[in-house]
Amino acid sequence: MESFNFTLEREVSIEIRGRRSTGKLRVGGIEKTDSADPDGFWVCYWSLDEIHPSVGKIYGVDALDALLNCIQFLRTLIERHKEAGYRVWWNAEGDDAGLVPPVVKNE
Repeated sequence: MESFNFTLEREVSIEIRGRRSTGKLRVGGIEKTDSADPDGFWVCYWSLDEIHPSVGKIYGVDALDALLNCIQFLRTLIERHKEAGYRVWWNAEGDDAGLVPPVVKNE
């Protein structure tokens, strides 16, 4: 089975209804799964303390698709948890764990 064994880890600040703490956002590894489809599909593993501390899986048609789907999923997960009183940031409050793409200015 093909795989990429790595873990990307970032310490983030987490606020839940006014209570602040720190936790880890983890992404990786990525591996091709065994499936009935001859081309198979890929899985990327992730976890986020306080919100989903157990390891989750996001899928893609290739390794890069699985990784990008995972990042997009985490952005959406963090955004949707705001409605429940959660805030997650990395460098500055409101940066959604640093998963928001930077603004590109055309001058």
